[in-house]
Amino acid sequence: MEIITNPTLSEIKRAAKALIDGHLVAFPTKTVYGLGAYAANGKAVSRIYSAKGRLTGHPLIVHISSIKQLESWAKELTDYAIQLAREFWPGPMTLILKRSSLAKDFITGGQGTVGLRVPAHQIAQELLAAFEKFGGTGITATSANRFGAVSATSSDDGIDEIGKDLNLRDLIINGGSSRIGIE
Repeated sequence: MEIITNPTLSEIKRAAKALIDGHLVAFPTKTVYGLGAYAANGKAVSRIYSAKGRLTGHPLIVHISSIKQLESWAKELTDYAIQLAREFWPGPMTLILKRSSLAKDFITGGQGTVGLRVPAHQIAQELLAAFEKFGGTGITATSANRFGAVSATSSDDGIDEIGKDLNLRDLIINGGSSRIGIE
């Protein structure tokens, strides 16, 4: 695994391409460090479950760049959901909505709903923007720690918890500590 500290735009693009290619990328959000994979790539998502020791029946959140991406992942959007998204995104609010056909069982844990969030951290926003330019539609991310352990709030926390389960082409973006510390 490679650690990128204070990433440049070029390095952010490289991380986005790594996601497209099926690799994992740990990155900061306002709440915790997320371990991310291309949300439409079942093989990449399975690596998250494996690295965390997480049961596959536990759904994952899909991070999207803006409210414009809601209809890709959710259906039957209510006015209330759209109002909440407009008011609180980007930010640490996850909307749980009826899933679209894009939200496969490996994301939702077989449930009829999907969790969606627009992260507020600048690095997460830049990563999502670059990812979409490569054709990506959403990055699933969960805290970069073993399942049931305290959430990772720094790149060092993530390395300590799951570093041994990452491969040489996976990346960790060190963007400082997360401010909140709770998913």
